[in-house]
Amino acid sequence: MVSGVVTDPDVGADGEGASIIVWSEQTAKTGDFDVFGRAFDSQGMPIGDPFLVNSGTEGDQINPSVDVNPQGDFAVVWETRATFKKQDVEAGVYGRFFNAEGEPLGEDFEVATETGNVVPGEPDVTVANDDSVNVVYLKQAPDGTATGVFYRTFTVSSPLGQCTSDNSTLCLNQGRFQVRVTWRDFQDATAVARAVPLTDDTGYLWFFQS
Repeated sequence: MVSGVVTDPDVGADGEGASIIVWSEQTAKTGDFDVFGRAFDSQGMPIGDPFLVNSGTEGDQINPSVDVNPQGDFAVVWETRATFKKQDVEAGVYGRFFNAEGEPLGEDFEVATETGNVVPGEPDVTVANDDSVNVVYLKQAPDGTATGVFYRTFTVSSPLGQCTSDNSTLCLNQGRFQVRVTWRDFQDATAVARAVPLTDDTGYLWFFQS
């Protein structure tokens, strides 16, 4: 359920038919637009509540685009625009990475910002098979005419969907889930549990010294 004006919806789907829908919504508290998202399963049923995509909330966040990789991790890009109340906002195109659980992988990142009177906007995003994130966008003159189409590629410091298995880490469901456990005994000693994989979807954790 939304509380204000809703515009600019976009949708991306993973390899199993689950999807992420994003949109721009005017918030009642500030009157500014922010980007929100919501996950849906392959039957179209919602998973959890809508979530705020952008971490920076100065100005209007509009025209979002989303893409999802086969493991369910996704990237969202959008435009930031100054408003009458916040005219010093640096207009531009920004983005954010999320894992398959909808948890952000860091803060907003900058794609392109205003240079002189030329403003970047109308972004579109794709997440490639190698987990690179590719963004295309227009640059617009003050009269609204496009001055060119531009392209940038980004990577995540920990690639989307990638889990590195080791003696203390279980990687499940093709690296989509990472499991690590630290235990503490009655003498307040701590250690990391030993991870023992069984199949792609199962494993166990060993809490005893051998």
